[in-house]
Amino acid sequence: MSWLQRLFGGSNAEQRLKRGALAAQKSLASAALKLSENNALGVEDDFDHRFETMILVGSALSFHVRRQAGNDAARINQALWDAIFEGFDYSMRQRGVNDIRIGARMEKLLQNAMGRRDVYLNALENDDEPALRAAIRRNVLDSNCETDDPRIDGLIDAMQKMRDYAPNLIKAS
Repeated sequence: MSWLQRLFGGSNAEQRLKRGALAAQKSLASAALKLSENNALGVEDDFDHRFETMILVGSALSFHVRRQAGNDAARINQALWDAIFEGFDYSMRQRGVNDIRIGARMEKLLQNAMGRRDVYLNALENDDEPALRAAIRRNVLDSNCETDDPRIDGLIDAMQKMRDYAPNLIKAS
């Protein structure tokens, strides 16, 4: 790809994929906000909690893309995670994090997100519900809750609904 194509957005296929990933990111953000609103999970509604719920639903969508997209899954998932982190970057800038600090903060968020994503994906791929419940309990909810807490069931249901978003993202690629 020439430097002009990179400068002006790349090929039509790349532009479609970016648009699809941004649309998926908006849907994920809506799902994460819905999980956070009205104290539905019994945890404080702040950036950290929204980050955790976004990584949870993003990981679920990534899992469904892996299952449905075949050879294109890695490319599609990369576009998805790029869009998710563009959203985090925008959110932090809106909250007043300055340019000097944003790089270090984004690096820390990326490390945390990828670790959590790997745990969620491993549990989903191995159909390991106890591991998934433990990860949700540890990352999203209060670690003092039990693994049979009904809030975990609600979060697992939200993860399963991400399956419905995968075809549109795959089609955009």
